[in-house]
Amino acid sequence: MIGLVDFLAASGITFNTQSTKVHLACWNGSEHPLDVYFAGRFQGWQEHQPKRNFGCEHVLSLIDLGHSES
Repeated sequence: MIGLVDFLAASGITFNTQSTKVHLACWNGSEHPLDVYFAGRFQGWQEHQPKRNFGCEHVLSLIDLGHSES
C-alpha cells in the first residue's frame, strides 16, 4: 500500500507537511460531505465545525465515501 504523501508526489503534487493539515470529511449525521461538495457548499460546511481545525497554511480535504476495501 502506498502512503498519501508518496501517492501525491508520484502524481506530481508536493506540499510542505509542516504547514498542511490533511482532513477527512465524514458524514455528520445529516449530510454526506460528497453531496455538500457537489452542491458547492463544502468549504463553508467544513469551516463551521465547533473546533478550529483549519489554522494551517494549507488544508488537504479528503471525503470518506463510506466504504472500504481490504
